[in-house]
Parts: sequence; C-alpha cells; structure tokens
Amino acid sequence: MRKQVCSISIAFIMVLGLFTMPASALDGIEGVYSSYAEGWLKKALDYGLVTDKMKTADLTKPITREEFCEIVVRLVSSVTGVMPEPVSPNPFTDTDNIDILRARTLSITSGITPTTFEPDTLIPREQCAMMLLRAVQAIAPDGDYNVGNVTDFTDQGKISPFAQDAAKYMNLRGFIKGDLNRNFMPDQNTTREDAFIMICKIYEAFAGDGSKLSAAEALFADGVIHMVFLLEYDDEEMLIEMFMKGGKTAVILDMFGMKIRAVIADGKSYGFIDELRVYMELEPDEFGMDDLPIDTMFLSADAVFIGTGTASFKGRSLYFEEYAVDGDGTTVRYFFDGGGLAGIEASGDGETVGIEILTLDKEVPDSIFNIPSGYIKL
Repeated sequence: MRKQVCSISIAFIMVLGLFTMPASALDGIEGVYSSYAEGWLKKALDYGLVTDKMKTADLTKPITREEFCEIVVRLVSSVTGVMPEPVSPNPFTDTDNIDILRARTLSITSGITPTTFEPDTLIPREQCAMMLLRAVQAIAPDGDYNVGNVTDFTDQGKISPFAQDAAKYMNLRGFIKGDLNRNFMPDQNTTREDAFIMICKIYEAFAGDGSKLSAAEALFADGVIHMVFLLEYDDEEMLIEMFMKGGKTAVILDMFGMKIRAVIADGKSYGFIDELRVYMELEPDEFGMDDLPIDTMFLSADAVFIGTGTASFKGRSLYFEEYAVDGDGTTVRYFFDGGGLAGIEASGDGETVGIEILTLDKEVPDSIFNIPSGYIKL
C-alpha cells in the first residue's frame, strides 16, 4: 500500500510538471509559462514577436486587448518587413499606445467604439480571430479568404456576426483551434501563451513570399512519416500503414488473408510475411507497389506550389494546398482540418486517387526496415 501511495505521489508530481514551468528553462522569458507552450515561445523569440512586456509577464494569464495588438503588429511587421505608421490624429480617448495606433492604421482594429479602445479589457477568442484575419489580409491582400462552404461550428449561434467568417478562416487554417465537438468558444478569453501560438502559426504560414504556404512542406520536410490511411482506388478501399525515414519506405497491408510488409531500402526491395517469419527479395515492381498510386502523394523537393483554396473532401469543405509533381501534369492536394492533415488527393491522366488519413505521426522504428534475425529467405 505504501509503495502504491508513493507511486501515485510521483505520478501526481509529474502531472503537475506538465502545466507550468519557471522561465529559467527558456532563455529570454522570465515569467511563468506552460510546458506545452515552450517550443512555440522559443519560436516567437526567434521570430522577433515577443515584446519586452511579455518577456517578464505571467504567460499563463489571459491577454489584454492592448497586449494582443502589440504582438499582432509585430507579426505583420516581421512578415512584411514594414513597420506601419501610427494613425494620426489619435481617435481614442483611453489610450495612446503606439502599437494600437499602428493597428488602427492597418485596420486591424477600429476599437470598441469610434473613440474608445479599452486596452486593459481581456480579449475573447472571437475578437482574436477578427484581428488576426485583418492582420493576415494586411500581409497577403490577394489571398483567398472565402469560407462560404465551410461547415458551421456547433456553437455558431454564439459567435458574433462580425466574427463568424474570421472564426471559420482561422480554424480552417489551423491558426485557432476549437474543441473536439467543433465548438469555437467565442467568448472564452485567450492566454498570452496561446496568443503566441496563434501568431507563430501565422508567421510560419506567411513568412517569406507572403503567399506560399508551408504546412505540407513542413510536414514532409524531414522525410520521416508514419501514416495509417484508407486508399480509395478502382472503386475499392485499402487500409495501408506506411513508414518513411532516411529514404527508406515500408508498407504494411492485407493480402491473401495475411499482413504483408513490403520494404524498399538501400536500393533493394523485400516482401515479408511476419506471421510466418519468412521473406523474399523482390524486384522493385514485383510486389505491385507501382500499381498503388501513392508515390506521388508525398511532397518531394521538386514539387511546385500552385495555390490554395477550399474544396469538398469526404463530405467536408476543407482548406487545401495544391502542388504540381513529376512534371507530367499530375497535381496533388493536401487537405487540412483544423491544422492537421486530413487527406491527400492526386489527379492525373483523367484519374483522381484519394487517401483519408487515420493516423499521422513521426514514430518510425528503424527495425521496420530490417530483416529480423531468424527469418527464412524463400
């Protein structure tokens, strides 16, 4: 019993450690922040998005309208390379904060009323969405912001009319997430650290040429992918598990009533039946992998970015990034739902092949590519 209590106490301490961390763990931040936000806060520092005020603040606390304006202005100026001039004359009677006046110049905010801004009021999520949409439009004025086909939130009726399109766009792009029941929670306040996560995601999407998006590129950049997906091809569905790492590929699927593992590594191809502990060395096309149109679906360095938009995928209107691959007219769309990859669709030679993502992570064991000890070669 004593051992059990001790174990529970250790576990409890470990769980508590997940929530907040002293700033000593992150150079440049002196206040308190949550451990889940540490990586994003480091990025925010690297991107130049953190104000001196935020470096010493308790980042687990809700952010004010003034503080949010300050970091949004930094976002716009960091991406565009241009710091806007403050509006003049100052229309507000309750603030002379220069970043609020800069935000007014960019039409990011118009205040609570024409003459009041309420700088110390905590900002709800719907106002965050509205300000961030205007910031994105200032960064990329020619972007596609149409959300007419996007499904309503479960709590759509609670979102103010002025913020409904902004909430949909921010969620569609994965910049502001809702809950698992597709509630946007418009009246909920935003913490300072969550605000930094939002603006870091936008920075990463638009930094550079201000239009080319990075979600698909970032996903495949390191060449490490573990994915379980449903492949739709020739009016059939096939459940496939794929591992990619270091130029090696392993695919697991059901054939002949057994799980077959195909591996392409170091210029050779193998087929394994792990249940029977046997394998065969194959010619690259002997397993039939060339018949599965999945090789063009995973973004390569020579893919050419075409553009973005929204389209129907599995009955849902989703945001997508589109690329040209192979130079033969084949195009690939990567569909995102709330920031996560939901599916991939390749089109070419009059055919369209889609895969629905069920699992996606970076857990790729090296052993998946190896010939296990004791296996018999056929």
